[in-house]
Amino acid sequence: MSEIFISSSGGASALARKLARDLEKLGFQTFLPIRDIAAGALYPQILARISRADAFLVLVESKPERSAALEQEWFAILNEASDSTQSKKDSDCSW
Repeated sequence: MSEIFISSSGGASALARKLARDLEKLGFQTFLPIRDIAAGALYPQILARISRADAFLVLVESKPERSAALEQEWFAILNEASDSTQSKKDSDCSW
């Protein structure tokens, strides 16, 4: 089953938890750092989960509480999604 990595800024954490529960009821596996990783976890642990995810859901409220760690997480998600998209495009080329 597909794993969905859910990232959220502080103000959106309640919504992120609800979405994770609802997606799990539908049979999806979810990974929610605020729920599934201990505070102070090493960044490589988060990167490993990002690289294993099949999809990403990023929740940001209108005036997010930003942190360097959260921004790193978002950039890693964007990079992984970009790499995945490029790999798919490369494999779809028949030349």
